Amino acid sequence: MSTQSQDAINVALGTPAARTRADNISTAHAVAWQGALISVLKLADKYTRPVSLGHAIARPAARWLRESYYSPAPGPAWAVDTPAEFAESTQLQHGSGAGVLSTHWSG
Repeated sequence: MSTQSQDAINVALGTPAARTRADNISTAHAVAWQGALISVLKLADKYTRPVSLGHAIARPAARWLRESYYSPAPGPAWAVDTPAEFAESTQLQHGSGAGVLSTHWSG
């Protein structure tokens, strides 16, 4: 199964000619990986400094993407997140043990 996105394809630089499902990770996998990495960083830091993930900003339809990620059943219709859904996505991104919430906003 191929994804709808064809980001970062440059065969001359060694990428595959097409992206597949194996090239993507779900939000749940990303949060789990972030949590594991933060745990390792905290164990290695004798000063117990806070960790920031440095996210720029959640995607405009992050909730839709999270809920429809490779679902065999039709998911909800694409929609821009409400302010509450945006807050939920931002908290989820930073809820894996990060001590600093870093978001860059331009409006």
